[in-house]
Amino acid sequence: MRRGVVVAFVLTALVLPARALALDRAFSDRPDEALGPQIHAVYAVPSDATDNALDTNGVITGWLSEFNDWFASQSGGVRLRIDTFQGQPDITFVRLPQTEAALSAMGVNENDAIRTDFQSASVDLQAPDKIYAVVVESGNSVACGVGGGGQISAVYLHMCGGVEWQFVVGHEIFHGLGAVNPCAPHYSGDGHVNNDSNDLMDPYARTSGSPDLDLGHDDYWGPSGDDHLASSCPASANLFNSPFLTNHPYFRISIALNGDGVVSGLGTFSCSHNSGVDNCDDVIEDQTQLDLRPKAFPGSHFAGWSGGGCTGTNDCSLTVSADTVVTATFAPDPLTRLQIKGKGRLTGSFFGSCAKASCGIRFPYGKTSVIRAVPAKHGRFLRWSGACHGTAPTCTIKPTAALTVGALFAP
Repeated sequence: MRRGVVVAFVLTALVLPARALALDRAFSDRPDEALGPQIHAVYAVPSDATDNALDTNGVITGWLSEFNDWFASQSGGVRLRIDTFQGQPDITFVRLPQTEAALSAMGVNENDAIRTDFQSASVDLQAPDKIYAVVVESGNSVACGVGGGGQISAVYLHMCGGVEWQFVVGHEIFHGLGAVNPCAPHYSGDGHVNNDSNDLMDPYARTSGSPDLDLGHDDYWGPSGDDHLASSCPASANLFNSPFLTNHPYFRISIALNGDGVVSGLGTFSCSHNSGVDNCDDVIEDQTQLDLRPKAFPGSHFAGWSGGGCTGTNDCSLTVSADTVVTATFAPDPLTRLQIKGKGRLTGSFFGSCAKASCGIRFPYGKTSVIRAVPAKHGRFLRWSGACHGTAPTCTIKPTAALTVGALFAP
């Protein structure tokens, strides 16, 4: 079922089981219901092949469901995360430009041709966090299916007869997940295992019965507490660690922004908005720690967090374990009114100079600022009023609310 493996079941008449009706036909990937990496099903029909409506008559839906039920029974409840719409597998229909004969003759390169078709067609089947389980109304010169590499795991219905297609589909999806890594002790040399002819990842398609899921848990499936894969194997060799499985849940983190500022810290994620309210969403794996950092735009300051366990005005660290909404509020800096009586001006490193009777300036919130009174020629500074006091020519303020500062000059 993998590259270079000849399967000895030649199709004469494909008998398809009756299934409950699935969704209506779709020509693109519909909005996702599942969060995180997932398996998206595709029904691909060559230009001259018969359209058997496997996407809408429930057949592909049934194969995915039956394999997932078997997988859950073997794994203690773990399932593939299937891309769904309205609770049913979301299946995209694609009419391929090649004839069936042309595709069948390609052998192991048929997957590459289909991948190119997806890239050139007006279908959005190139999401980086999806594996595409493609059911093709075509033969193949060497195998029932080909999986692994390039996000496409395909089965070729006109190659093999009398096989359990739900397990052929699952077998190729497992190749797409990374099975079987060459580090496995029973690696066959072509992406399969060679120690158990009943294993799901045995190279030959099964005709009856249920397969085994990695006897000994030492080749590609090592659940927590029963992981016997070699220590030299990378974590990805153990499909238990695959993000495409339901034992690795994902949650939505929503950052609501009030005011003018930016929140960063979700990897490369950055959420910002100028004026008003904005929301930024991201999907995060369970138990991911986030360090959220607020930064106000000029003229504003960070006023505080709410939600998601975030409080105060410092950076916020939280561990995602559920759908989470965090609100970051930014507020305009306090408006300080400078009022001048007589001939003179007020200066400061922050605002430059004010020589009018009245200037409205937003000083940085909670920051120390120095205002200097500069009289006109032949004039003198008398005194401050409002938030400043005394007769010294400088005044220090640290505004956290609106203020008024008066300066009186005399000849």
